[in-house]
Amino acid sequence: MPPLEASVNIKNVIIFGAAGQQGRPQVREALRQGYRIRAVSRRLDAFNDPEYKDVQTLSADYDVPASLEAALEGMDAVLVQLPSGGNLEHTLGQCANLSSAIKKSTVRLIVYNTSNWGPDTPCGVPIYDYVLKFEETFRATGVPLVIFRPGIFMDNLATPFMKPMFVNEGVYRYPHTLDAAYDWICHEDLAKFMIAALQRPDLAGRKIHLGGRERLTTAQVIAILSEAIGRPIRYEYITSRKLGEDLYDLTVAGQGTGGVLAGVTRDEYAADLEAFYDFVDHSPLKPFQADMKKVLALIPIQMTDMRTWAGRQDWSRT
Repeated sequence: MPPLEASVNIKNVIIFGAAGQQGRPQVREALRQGYRIRAVSRRLDAFNDPEYKDVQTLSADYDVPASLEAALEGMDAVLVQLPSGGNLEHTLGQCANLSSAIKKSTVRLIVYNTSNWGPDTPCGVPIYDYVLKFEETFRATGVPLVIFRPGIFMDNLATPFMKPMFVNEGVYRYPHTLDAAYDWICHEDLAKFMIAALQRPDLAGRKIHLGGRERLTTAQVIAILSEAIGRPIRYEYITSRKLGEDLYDLTVAGQGTGGVLAGVTRDEYAADLEAFYDFVDHSPLKPFQADMKKVLALIPIQMTDMRTWAGRQDWSRT
């Protein structure tokens, strides 16, 4: 892969997955730092707020190469997070379509958020092994590439699956043991790292494992959430297979078995999540722990602690 030239001046940035939970903080951070932003999503109503008045928005379809080529016209850099949670082989095809379009474009830098930790060699967990395949697909474009591999997100705790448990039931029901210690990162901090990479030609070629500002046990997370919500939250362990079944059922209730779950059965989804958590809990590679002292020496940003993040959330309704 050729290095990114030190003289490259990145101004025009396209963000794929811009309307998602991870994409919107990237749009806001890029705007704050003065970049010209093109936000790509099939949910353009997410940018109706006046704060996005300077954002160019358009729709594109990962399954339609021509729409991707049109979206990339005139862009200097790509920020991307791929669709997640469904048929990974289908997503790999979408990644190939986007990579082909990038190769034909004026883009001089790709900043890829894997949305998951990734191994350096296949580890047997589908979700993680496909991270490698996606990375290699982008690398094959020959365009300088910076990869961020976040482990676990604080924002998972505020999703429609988790938040009602805390607010309505007063329970933390998850396959995390009380003493499990993880490095939780928020979406805003991920965005800071990604936008910082736009002016760091020396980062091209790197794979950077991200965690949060602090390492917290599940018991500490529960205490912080209890304080932020204003009520005690009790702990209830469930198996990762049960979590997978519940997540699948919630997704089906919301959107059917199309979309991200196209071609994935309930049992397949639950089995993959079970393998995922077994690996997280027992692998010496520790996907949910990162050497953030080393990362912050490389890319110094101001990070957010869990208590501050929790205090910013609206826990008054679900």
